[in-house]
Amino acid sequence: MRLMTGDGPEQAATFLDVKISTVRWHLASMFRKTGTKRQAELVRLLLSLAMI
Repeated sequence: MRLMTGDGPEQAATFLDVKISTVRWHLASMFRKTGTKRQAELVRLLLSLAMI
């Protein structure tokens, strides 16, 4: 959700009070599960699903 509002991984980690490595691990997992390769591509996909 933080990425969809424009935060980068560093800001999301700070907001969620977790390590940046944790955010990157979850990002990599989402990339793998959605077939995306870039953060912008993932956000576009998530926003298109939110419109449905």
